[in-house]
Amino acid sequence: MQDGQSDKSPLHYAIEKRDVDLVRLLLNLAGSPRAVAAATRTSGVRCASLEAAMLSAKTGTGNAALHLAVSVRRMVRAEKRRLVQLLLSKGADPSAKNGEGQLPREMTNDTEVLHVYIRKPFSC
Repeated sequence: MQDGQSDKSPLHYAIEKRDVDLVRLLLNLAGSPRAVAAATRTSGVRCASLEAAMLSAKTGTGNAALHLAVSVRRMVRAEKRRLVQLLLSKGADPSAKNGEGQLPREMTNDTEVLHVYIRKPFSC
């Protein structure tokens, strides 16, 4: 579900608001069997994973959730690292390119965030 004007999903908005707890809640709700069943029922299409769809959905500029997370401004570094770890642990694709052909890791020079790509993400 994206808004028609900006092509942003609720997950994109939660990331832009720097709300790690809301991001976690949205992804947990999307991954629940009840949510998948409801989406399959209403769309008529077998929805294997709303969580995966949310993580891969792109904004009008082609940025997926992970692109937004690494480039969000005015966020405490530890919180940004937690946000990136959360997205990776839920299955965000670190090799996805945005509309400009950039990988998420190419959109930041924050060494703490870059180290998240090297270490194994924690489980939520």
